Amino acid sequence: MFSSLIFAGTYSGLTLLAGQTETPQRTIFPAKTTNPQGLTGQALASLAADCPNSLVLAGAQELVYRGTFQEDFLSSQVQHARTWRVEARNLIIGEERGFKVASFTQIRPKEIRLPGSPAKDITPRVEDSGSPAAHVVVWSVNPNGQCQSLEKRRRPVSLEGIPLREGSLFVGLPLDSSQAAEGWKSQEAGHPDWNWRLAGREGVQGTRCVVLEGTQTPPEWEKPRADRPTWRRTARAWISSTTGMVHRLEKIYERRDPARDYVSLRTTHRVELDSTLGYPGQLFEDRKREVLLAFQTQEETLSLVDETNRNPRAFDALVRQINTQISDHPSTPYRAALQGVLRKIDLAKKGELVTAVEDEPAGSEPVPGPTLGKVAPDFLVPSMDKSGTVSLRNWKNKPILLLFYHPDSPSAISSLAFANEMARENKGKIQVLGMTVLSNARRVSAQKEAMKLTFPLVDGSGLKISYALDSTPKWYLVDALGIIRSVQSGWGDEMKADLIRETQGLLNAR
Repeated sequence: MFSSLIFAGTYSGLTLLAGQTETPQRTIFPAKTTNPQGLTGQALASLAADCPNSLVLAGAQELVYRGTFQEDFLSSQVQHARTWRVEARNLIIGEERGFKVASFTQIRPKEIRLPGSPAKDITPRVEDSGSPAAHVVVWSVNPNGQCQSLEKRRRPVSLEGIPLREGSLFVGLPLDSSQAAEGWKSQEAGHPDWNWRLAGREGVQGTRCVVLEGTQTPPEWEKPRADRPTWRRTARAWISSTTGMVHRLEKIYERRDPARDYVSLRTTHRVELDSTLGYPGQLFEDRKREVLLAFQTQEETLSLVDETNRNPRAFDALVRQINTQISDHPSTPYRAALQGVLRKIDLAKKGELVTAVEDEPAGSEPVPGPTLGKVAPDFLVPSMDKSGTVSLRNWKNKPILLLFYHPDSPSAISSLAFANEMARENKGKIQVLGMTVLSNARRVSAQKEAMKLTFPLVDGSGLKISYALDSTPKWYLVDALGIIRSVQSGWGDEMKADLIRETQGLLNAR
């Protein structure tokens, strides 16, 4: 549900968060269950009576889910798939009027499968996902299982991205058995309601479960619009008949491009409850302290980045808080979350951490982040070189290399110099465009003149959501048809070589 999620670091290769350990991979297969349409009234009533209407949880309890997240790109131009391992730790830290749950989610790239490729896995870099390696969210969960984030400010959540802010490990339960038999709805902030119905019974690792099927469908799904994509989500949840906890979850997202009636992207998120433990006394307090500190310092870091005149010393204060926790207290599984926040703070101090706040009212359509094989979002932005505006359509039928950068970032000089080299060596073949995230024409123009840059610079600060800007520098290689062929984040020799190879491959294929 990958939105403007924030990178835990900038990677030149596959780098995992400190504290992550390899976990056994589980293969979770969708189960065959009874079709409720074929149930007799008596059988449906019996199934409805088995369906719980409230959660039974306990404070200091930890629920650990493990599984996979897979993207399948199905457009006519690009067809491939890639998979990540997912681990989500959910710690019950309070029981007042429901439950307060701290959720720490980590991802680990697994493979890319290309049509006709050998069976051997091709492991993608973390930055290729466009999402962070880890994220912490604290949720308020009511007794009926519906979640609400306790983040200070609403931030855009892409339904297409890796589910680092996935709150659906608890699903909205029916109020009573009569509602269960008829079907019911549950709400999700910013999106259409989920419509749920009973689908049967099935055991999961010895636990008696009721199977629920849910759909979340905007009105445009059946009648695709020509001006924007549409989507739908379907879900299957295996919930305990006694506790209401999700023991297995499968959630599928499908996207149709504008004016198209076929699915161009499908993502599948499958997780299963791996363990549930209760921690007594100090063991619980140690875990609670670390995960809450990770959430609080993460929120303060993002708030500082949002400020126009932020004080660099405020970042140092956050680093001291985290380092004190690391040095003075025993390590827990949530130490990796603290390490991830330290990486975010380091990026923020360099001016390379970009965030976006969602200003759209609840119920509006989410802005899908750009991905491989998808049409690059068009824009109309001010030119930083001269008066007027610039649109992606200015270079129709010509490949484009977009560089999003911050002029004051330590990597700005080297990345701009490389972009300038690409512009000179491929003059007339590809258009290079610099997208500054700092709306300071004087600073940008002075830097361009000093470096003798030959390519146009524009104000890209308003494209943080539409281009999923989580850090800078960030590169998008777009072909002559407007299709995104490569997405790269960060800077380094390996990434530079990748961009040169992918650019040449694109030009040779024309």
